[in-house]
Amino acid sequence: MVAIFLFLLITQFSTTIAQERNLNISLASSLSPKKNSYWLSSSGQFAVGFYKKDNGFALGIWMEAIQQKTVIWTANRDDPPLPQDVNLNFSSDGMNIFTQNQGLQTTVINAPQQSAFSASMLDTGNFVLYNSSSMIIWQSFDFPTDTILPGQRLLANKNLVSSISETNHASGKFQLIMQGDGNLVQYPTSNPKPENAYWNSETSTAGEKVSLNLDGNGRLYLLNTTGLIVKRFHGIGRLSNKTVYRLTIGFDGILRLYSHSLNQGDDWVSEWSPTSNRCDPIGLCGPNSYCTLLDQEPVCTCPPGFGFIDQEQKILGCKRNFSTDGCISQNRDTFALRELERIAWEDNAYSNITSSKADCREDCLMDCNCDVVLFKDQLCRKQMLPLRYGRMQDGDQGGTTIIKVGVIRKERKKHLPIILFGSVTILAGELDKLVKDEEVERNKLERMVRVGLWCIQDESSLRPPIKKVVLMLEGTVEIPAPPSPASFLSSMEVN
Repeated sequence: MVAIFLFLLITQFSTTIAQERNLNISLASSLSPKKNSYWLSSSGQFAVGFYKKDNGFALGIWMEAIQQKTVIWTANRDDPPLPQDVNLNFSSDGMNIFTQNQGLQTTVINAPQQSAFSASMLDTGNFVLYNSSSMIIWQSFDFPTDTILPGQRLLANKNLVSSISETNHASGKFQLIMQGDGNLVQYPTSNPKPENAYWNSETSTAGEKVSLNLDGNGRLYLLNTTGLIVKRFHGIGRLSNKTVYRLTIGFDGILRLYSHSLNQGDDWVSEWSPTSNRCDPIGLCGPNSYCTLLDQEPVCTCPPGFGFIDQEQKILGCKRNFSTDGCISQNRDTFALRELERIAWEDNAYSNITSSKADCREDCLMDCNCDVVLFKDQLCRKQMLPLRYGRMQDGDQGGTTIIKVGVIRKERKKHLPIILFGSVTILAGELDKLVKDEEVERNKLERMVRVGLWCIQDESSLRPPIKKVVLMLEGTVEIPAPPSPASFLSSMEVN
């Protein structure tokens, strides 16, 4: 009996030792996207390796134990996607990516000053390199991208930068900075000025070396060097070793603390966020557009006189649908003014004057440099394009936006009956009425009518170039349906 017990004890001990050895990644180990290989943590909860990125791969860390494989860290996140024929090689210098065909080598993890001896993917989500004394000489926790995990800290003067999208983990538009003065602040990455902060922890007097901390119970707080909690953001969450947490700045600029129960579904649950207005992030919508909420979802919208640069990617912003070439001061027939309420923009005025709204409108209309006026509290702030950081505000915080738009000349308006008649004729399938008893090829006639409707569109950007007109008339290229009368009429509303 004693012998059996000793045998079982020795077997269990040997198995434990073998598992621990398997956790240590030895020198000369390698990974390749071709083999779909990665290194797991001991529990299988986290993995480090290659994941799909656009038409190639990226090296990163993700949560493997859940169906929704959530990427939490990416190496060299702004580099182009890696091809399939690469290898990740572990040497004493660190982790290097080697391209087989071209023979190029890129260092993705550099062992600082000391030689690396082994590596490990820990159950905390931290990927580490050890020296020969088993001391950590490099860890992914020191270089966060858009996420921190329990046990990880965001130190003073460090930041989290959002991803471009849910699937593209390159650097995006927004960042969270743990400032040296103790204030935790969110900015647009392109312009992190105090006036562009869209959230802060109001702890600017907390002192130096304050850090943001997340623990395993879901507590999120700021800690100073004496161990004093400066500010709590979220208390104790679910007390379970089957619940995991992460703090992520999303591609939409919103900071969220998530929890995930390993015993339940695959969805992350938002436990805390500093803002409930998804239009708060400054710069969510591109130039000359503004953010509004539709069913609590952010929507980018163009102001009057503007259209989207790309209908498929509205976050890219808007452009004018009229020309300002040949602007002559005192010419009232060229432009009109439209107003928007409760929209806040970046204040980049070239002229600030105190006046009534009527005088402010008149002043902008007569000024060829004036594209937009921001009017509030009798202050008339004249601006040139582009407009930036537009977002709907509560109450009257945004003031009045006065926008200069083009006036369609009367001779251009004469095209409206033609467009209406031609569009209705095509839609009703009654082209024969255009020619009565004359013999014509129906397909050729419809092609000519469609081309004609495109050529007399009031918005110049919609009119096809001559080369394309020829190809359309020849039947070489397909002719899309011209804008419907409804869309044309809506575009006429500029005066």
